[in-house]
Amino acid sequence: MSNILHITASIRSDAESVSRQLGQSIVDGLAAKSGASVTTRDLAANDLPFVSAERFAAGLTPAADRTTQQAKLAAIADTLIAELLAADTIVIASPVYNFGPPASLKAWADLVARAGTTFHYTANGPEGLLTGKKAYLAIAPAAPRWARSSTS
Repeated sequence: MSNILHITASIRSDAESVSRQLGQSIVDGLAAKSGASVTTRDLAANDLPFVSAERFAAGLTPAADRTTQQAKLAAIADTLIAELLAADTIVIASPVYNFGPPASLKAWADLVARAGTTFHYTANGPEGLLTGKKAYLAIAPAAPRWARSSTS
């Protein structure tokens, strides 16, 4: 059975967020067609840590060789990477804040980018190791407050 990883990053509720609605529509259509299970990672509801030198080093240390502190630091990245590896299809739903992606989405990307696990270096530069997966991006720029209709 296939698995869809649905990543959403909007701080707005389902009813207010265009990116959440678009992403959910894609996931619903894919799941209905394939019968896939869905794992949802709501980045706005989960405070992801930013990568620090210690967290980076912990992630590069083989799990069996990690200290207790390194295991704690690497745990969230290990979980996120396991979700990514288990997925056949990835749906990323993101708004555009301040002309770019939310910091939570960048933090997620930094945590799942692990040399030797999700990519490796070659003579021609980095090469991804997550082959055979399909990815869908649902990107919705936020309308400025002055451009939104008012119901009051």
